[in-house]
Amino acid sequence: MTALPPLLLVSDSRRFPRDFHQVVRRATRDGLRWLQLREPGWSPELRRSELAQLRRWFPELELSLNGDAAMAAELGVGLHMAQAAPRPSSPARPYGRSAHDDAAVRRAIDEGVDYLVFGTVYPTSSKPGRAGCGLESLAAACKLARGIPVYAIGGITSERVPEVLGAGADGVAVCGAILGADDPREATRALAEALESSKEARHGTV
Repeated sequence: MTALPPLLLVSDSRRFPRDFHQVVRRATRDGLRWLQLREPGWSPELRRSELAQLRRWFPELELSLNGDAAMAAELGVGLHMAQAAPRPSSPARPYGRSAHDDAAVRRAIDEGVDYLVFGTVYPTSSKPGRAGCGLESLAAACKLARGIPVYAIGGITSERVPEVLGAGADGVAVCGAILGADDPREATRALAEALESSKEARHGTV
């Protein structure tokens, strides 16, 4: 499997009921290469139709589906599962899982995930009233992952990218940072540039 892009956009039409395809079109012009269709309230038919449209209109995107192993395998897209979701028998690739604590990180590694999404790192409007786990928890999860890519999620902004990569994350997963931005294209560009410069700094190439 080729290396996964460092920026993952997670859809959420309930919180951001704007023209999703227009946002994705703008974002792909400035660095978005991976999209996870989450949308737990959608019917299977709507999810299938949306994935077909995304594949047709945005062939440059790596696509993943949240929570439906059979559909992901059927459509040939990646699969992402929640922390507590049952283990799929033969998951589509790339296969990832959300993790919120060390025990979940270990379980995900044992079942052979290709990546982890860890958080929420900072407080976020998607989880009102919940404190972020912080950079120390993220750093511990990255060490436990033993080289499996870890994506930080929760309250991620371009300004926070250097510190989450400094804690060991390989990339970031975002929702509102792009979907809720006044200019999704500029927001994507800022995130992509922050990821690139932070990776270069971490590897001593600047």
